[in-house]
Amino acid sequence: HGYPEGEYLLLEYRVEESFDQGIGGNGILIWKIDENGKQRGSNSRGHPGLSDWPENGNHYKVALLQADRDYGLEKATDYGDPKDLWTPGMALSAGSNQFPNTDAYQGGNIIVTKNSIQVLKESKQGMEFRFENPDLPQKVVYVTSGVDESGGGNPGDDESKSRKVARSVAKLSSFRKNNPWDRRNRKKRALGIKGVERKKSA
Repeated sequence: HGYPEGEYLLLEYRVEESFDQGIGGNGILIWKIDENGKQRGSNSRGHPGLSDWPENGNHYKVALLQADRDYGLEKATDYGDPKDLWTPGMALSAGSNQFPNTDAYQGGNIIVTKNSIQVLKESKQGMEFRFENPDLPQKVVYVTSGVDESGGGNPGDDESKSRKVARSVAKLSSFRKNNPWDRRNRKKRALGIKGVERKKSA
């Protein structure tokens, strides 16, 4: 809610098994998608401490909002670590007093969305989180092994949301291959843990 067209959040539940064995636990990855953003490169790295950021518009097209708030991917100090995962008790809120946050930043135009995401608990259904915005009804949602989207569109339009989420999952799969967090098992130093190589499909 509150994002311009082409900008939204994706929440992905990651479980420590199979390809993700050794990631340090289960949790949610929160991706900020800006379809009009820049491709990966040194000129797209945006993080607190840089001049005029985030108003300078420098951010990845697909940015991982890291729970440790260190911006290690953008600063090229790591290839992702277990502290990037959002786990029960953590919350991502709006406002420029902390980064990352849920504010929109497309084109360097900062919009305070008033969105808040609170990770509640994990169960057999997946990871439960609460979405809050003072202008909308409160929602408690489960993220299973797939992806949940929070962004533009018409709330309540389930068919429209289904199509949008399907499109977003496809885009995330395409974008993510260029994101260091998902290259971690192909790089031996990734996560500081011995990774599990993904088997190539026949």
